[in-house]
Amino acid sequence: MPSQIEIEIKSLLTESSYLKLLKYFNKNMNDSYIQINYYIDTPNLDILENKDGLRIRKKNEYELTFKTPNIEGLIEVNQDINFDDFNNFKENNAFPDGEIKNYIESKYNVSTLKILSTLTTYRIDIEYKNGLISIDKNIYNNNLDYELEYETTSYQNGLEIIKKLFKELDIEFKENKKS
Repeated sequence: MPSQIEIEIKSLLTESSYLKLLKYFNKNMNDSYIQINYYIDTPNLDILENKDGLRIRKKNEYELTFKTPNIEGLIEVNQDINFDDFNNFKENNAFPDGEIKNYIESKYNVSTLKILSTLTTYRIDIEYKNGLISIDKNIYNNNLDYELEYETTSYQNGLEIIKKLFKELDIEFKENKKS
């Protein structure tokens, strides 16, 4: 099964810090794109309890993603699905066939999997110091928050880069769900 190691540094932002970062990188909401994440779990939250993650992401297309902890970061497996696969799962609880289903059905009862929450993100991506910064405005369960993600190849190096940037901009680093 093809997979990749995902290493991200995440920090929650205040609205003023979010706006400060947009100004620093000379970006605005017109530079953003929308992605919607549909988070999947069992009614007992077995996936969350095992520190795994399962979602369907819609940008231009639909992508099913399973994440599981690794020594550093997460192992991430992605599978493209089409609208019919997504809709059939959403409406009829028919989990999409493919590598991810084959992998997780030994660990989870796929017939109990359901979409439990949705997150809409307005995302701006910026190449930065051999990594990728994503500046996000997130809406979920009638909540609004802001976050910076930095995807990199080394957690410690990435953390130093983001903390240096935040110090320069006088932004508080508030780690959000290390991955």
